[in-house]
Amino acid sequence: MSGKLRIQMIGRTFGRWTVLERAENSKTGVARWLCRCDCGYTGEVFGTNLRRGQSVQCNECRIAEGPCATTHGLSGTPIYSTYHQAVRNGATAWKSFGAFRDWSFANGYEQGRRLNRKDRTKPHCPENSYWSTEQQGKPGRPITIGKRTKNMAEWARIAGISREALRLRHSGGERGYILLRPPTPGIGAGE
Repeated sequence: MSGKLRIQMIGRTFGRWTVLERAENSKTGVARWLCRCDCGYTGEVFGTNLRRGQSVQCNECRIAEGPCATTHGLSGTPIYSTYHQAVRNGATAWKSFGAFRDWSFANGYEQGRRLNRKDRTKPHCPENSYWSTEQQGKPGRPITIGKRTKNMAEWARIAGISREALRLRHSGGERGYILLRPPTPGIGAGE
């Protein structure tokens, strides 16, 4: 297998598996990868099984879920409520709660985090969503500067200023690129 494919596999997630490193090929020459399941189990998995979705978790997790499992066991939890709220608001990229759950655990979900959109004009999808901490809070209202619309958190990050400074400037009536000026030394957050 080429080095390029090896680099692309390491660190990727497939269901509950995270690829750690290349393992020895099988006796028949099929590429295998050392993977860690979300439960902590580490094992070797055929690369083709990962890419085709035929192996998405270790056997212990598969057995625990069981072939007759009718639910995922997360009904009524915050992550389940977040999924249904996203679907009600137009998210269609996640075809099932299982797909949303897998994406969430692979992309920073922890209890107490909030699902946010990078671009608030578009619905939730893997490319447009991220988990933020309660301390980060909501990303803020959309602000258009020039022809670009971003939320306060994104503009503050781009400008290298605090969200509070940006909020104070905006609520004080400032508009446009002047909002993004660097902070003046020796003056408070709102300047």
